[in-house]
Amino acid sequence: MSNTVWAWATLRYRDGPVLAAMAGAAVRGASDFKAQELANTVWAFAKLQYQDEPLMARISEEAVSRLSDLSRAEEFDSMCIASITWAFATLGCWDEQLLGAIATAACDRIGKCKTQELSNLVWAFATLVVRHHTPVLDLIAGAAVGRISEFELQHLTNTAWAFARLAVLNERLMTAISGCV
Repeated sequence: MSNTVWAWATLRYRDGPVLAAMAGAAVRGASDFKAQELANTVWAFAKLQYQDEPLMARISEEAVSRLSDLSRAEEFDSMCIASITWAFATLGCWDEQLLGAIATAACDRIGKCKTQELSNLVWAFATLVVRHHTPVLDLIAGAAVGRISEFELQHLTNTAWAFARLAVLNERLMTAISGCV
């Protein structure tokens, strides 16, 4: 199911009744999904701009549960975390428990993030105006400064916008971005 809805989103194929059925199936089967399947599912629904509240609540519940369980938290790599965060922000879904679990998990994975994942994480936090998770914002800024030459222009732009939207001035980051631009 996860691969099917991902394929539909990749093709931008939106069929409301079928998406509703898929969302219902995902709600029922979320506990059996691998972390990547949870991320792909919520990413696909966000890409299609199809918000299903029970689905978002169930994916959040499942992600928070696993991220809070030290024996399962490692299932969520930096790509899963960035995808889930991006999807919730894209759909405008504020879920403080999920954001807290993601911020904590992201702090442990920042060094493994690709530049797009760093950019997507901070973009998502800015889109939802999440200022209070400053440790993860500081870590993202530090990682970005250290790898600024790897950033594509879009990632630089999104990162600068995100810190500006959050009214968080990190002079090292802004100087590094300015140097690239």
